[in-house]
Amino acid sequence: MNKRTTIRPECLRPAHDFWIRPEADEVREVLRLGELSGAKAAQLLGLGKEGSRTIRRYTGGDAPIPYASWAILCEVAGLGRIWRDPADSSANRSAPDTARASENPQMQAFDQAEAVIHSTWAGSREATVSNISECRDALVRMRQIAHAVSVSGAEGHALEDLQRRIVDAHDELKVIQSWAELE
Repeated sequence: MNKRTTIRPECLRPAHDFWIRPEADEVREVLRLGELSGAKAAQLLGLGKEGSRTIRRYTGGDAPIPYASWAILCEVAGLGRIWRDPADSSANRSAPDTARASENPQMQAFDQAEAVIHSTWAGSREATVSNISECRDALVRMRQIAHAVSVSGAEGHALEDLQRRIVDAHDELKVIQSWAELE
């Protein structure tokens, strides 16, 4: 009696494109499609020792699943790289300045998350409460992507570069947060 759940299309959009958070049954369906147990999903997402409990909270409807975690699970389940805009077509991939990011969708998502933090730190975006929260989420996405890259067997130099960039983004976020404390 394996009842299959249809995942709503609005749950499979980029975060900035009116993404709707999935319901618990949709999270369970993505785990089923990806053939992931709670423990395997927790490991994939880098959730630590209490990770299985966190996954149970997502699948039980007791806690909302963060976008970055949802996006990684959707990729593993074969639902695509939902963080990519439909406009990211093969025509855009040939541009030399975007070659590195577009060749690897994980790196593109990493670069976008890093840009959120850096643009706030550089003053292009105001350090409002919601923007600071978005920066925190971006840092979490960066860490999750780096973990996914390490699990996939990436080379040491690439991982060192990601870790360095995460440290830099974390330092920038600390500065951004200190501005908010001054106000």
